[in-house]
Amino acid sequence: MTAASYIKADGEYVAVSNGDADMAFITCNWYASNGMPWAGMYDTAFLYKNPEHYAAVFDPNSETGKYVTDRVLKESNNKIRIVGAIFSGTRTLWLRKASMVINKPEDMASIKLRVSTSAPSLLMGKALGAQPTSLDSNEVYLALQTGTIDAQENTLPSSYSRGMGEVCEAISLTKHGQGGQTIAMTNDTYNKMTDEQKALFDELIAEAVKLNNKKVEESEAKIFKDLEDNGMVMQTPDVDAFKAYAQQVYKNAPVAKEWPLEQMDKINAMASNY
Repeated sequence: MTAASYIKADGEYVAVSNGDADMAFITCNWYASNGMPWAGMYDTAFLYKNPEHYAAVFDPNSETGKYVTDRVLKESNNKIRIVGAIFSGTRTLWLRKASMVINKPEDMASIKLRVSTSAPSLLMGKALGAQPTSLDSNEVYLALQTGTIDAQENTLPSSYSRGMGEVCEAISLTKHGQGGQTIAMTNDTYNKMTDEQKALFDELIAEAVKLNNKKVEESEAKIFKDLEDNGMVMQTPDVDAFKAYAQQVYKNAPVAKEWPLEQMDKINAMASNY
């Protein structure tokens, strides 16, 4: 059993940093919003091939995972330790009309794509080749229904639960998001454990990550089947073309000056193993 406390998403970083919470799930963009702009790179589109690749990147025992863990630890004044990362769902493009065939980035040029109001989301929209349109999440359904926007992107479970299948005719399987949230822990709590306890804890975290990712992937498989059974058109775009375009857009963005781009290259190189 664990003791859970309700803390708003925008307060989790501070809660772990202050020791008000021992653990929390924190996206890399939240680190970026709290004085670590370099961390925003880890929430960019097309960076991860699949959930297994994502988990490996943040495995504290991997080269890339050790880099992130050590840097967050240092820049949080030894308060926050990343012990892993969990997959939240596959991000794809949901299209209002099946006639909007999306195969390559240039096909997105005339597409009004809904994104959130955050700077990372707007940049992601551009990295997908679209015309990003900021819109509150509770307005997306009606905007698709009326044609105010042409498409929306989000994780599959979230889009499905919000009824996007009722106002969209097609999904372009860009799978541009295969990430989720880091598992952040108060460093003092971690260091109170003995070496034996730490080894067992690390093992349990790794097993929990695998279990979570498996359950999310199983859930997504059921959702895809239900959507297809109900007439949703599934488009298979050129993901390699999208990735090349997206990473070029990201690397040319002003914010990339803060990013450890050598780590992006290492993450790209890891993809062939998954």
